[in-house]
Amino acid sequence: MKNKPCAYCGTTDKNLKRTKGHVISHAMYPSNTPHYIQRPTVPECPNCQRIWTDAETQFMNLLPLASHGNFAARERWQVALRSFEKTSGPRWFSDLLQPLVFVTTGDKATITAYPARDDSVMLVLRKIIRGLSAYHRIATAVPDDAVLADVLRVPFPAYLQDMLTWHDLGHEFVEYGFEVGSDDTPWSSAWYIQFYERCEFVALVRR
Repeated sequence: MKNKPCAYCGTTDKNLKRTKGHVISHAMYPSNTPHYIQRPTVPECPNCQRIWTDAETQFMNLLPLASHGNFAARERWQVALRSFEKTSGPRWFSDLLQPLVFVTTGDKATITAYPARDDSVMLVLRKIIRGLSAYHRIATAVPDDAVLADVLRVPFPAYLQDMLTWHDLGHEFVEYGFEVGSDDTPWSSAWYIQFYERCEFVALVRR
């Protein structure tokens, strides 16, 4: 990896040694991930890695809450709980509270997580799309501001699902699909990604 351009910024600077960067943090994968699952990795420089180090912690802590808990989400949440006892734990816990909202329906109050309202979560989501774009050799060194991403706010139409190329990183963990744009479209790729069978996001990568 060390001599390849960074998948995120494209640098070939020999002083910025590239390492094998996990597109989706290896700490997120559940313990029951099948051995045959190939975890996407790309060349990553230390400058880019520093941008989302803290943000990935917020991403890994918030998404299990937003998913309402299958096995992979519950397992990840247990790891998050233990992390709050570490030196940086109070800060991580404080960050986690920011996007949570108390919602009252009738006489019932619940806490709801809104991932799209959290800048750190969306930064990491865009990073994942950029990394997958490089991993699948669609486009390398995609700028952060070229990725338009949001939570899926309406049901995903079946006819669009049929148009995508699908990949599975463990059914209870991550599934994603993408379509590569034609030469006359203003976008190079369109994406759907689902975490923990519930948290759904869509994204477009502009040319």
